[in-house]
Amino acid sequence: MSRPPEGALLCAYPSPAAAARPARGFSEHTQWLVDQEVAALLARAEARARDLLTRHREALTQLTAALLAEETITGDEVRALAAAGRAPQPIALPAGHPIAGCGRR
Repeated sequence: MSRPPEGALLCAYPSPAAAARPARGFSEHTQWLVDQEVAALLARAEARARDLLTRHREALTQLTAALLAEETITGDEVRALAAAGRAPQPIALPAGHPIAGCGRR
């Protein structure tokens, strides 16, 4: 193999496969551990969100009805709907309204 001329600039280009993946300073196993932990965090967050939404379904239904009826409501009205231990008075919706009857068992 011949040598390049004195003073010549040499360039090396990475292969397309190498350019597609970012350089890492950790092993595949470490990446797997991180992925597992992220997946567990997301699963716990999803379960908590579902639990909260299920437990507060009636308040969410009332909030939805209030927003559909008024378009805007105050923070005090939201807090009143979400307050634990207090059942807000149902908002009467016209028959055939898209959420009429939602949240009732």
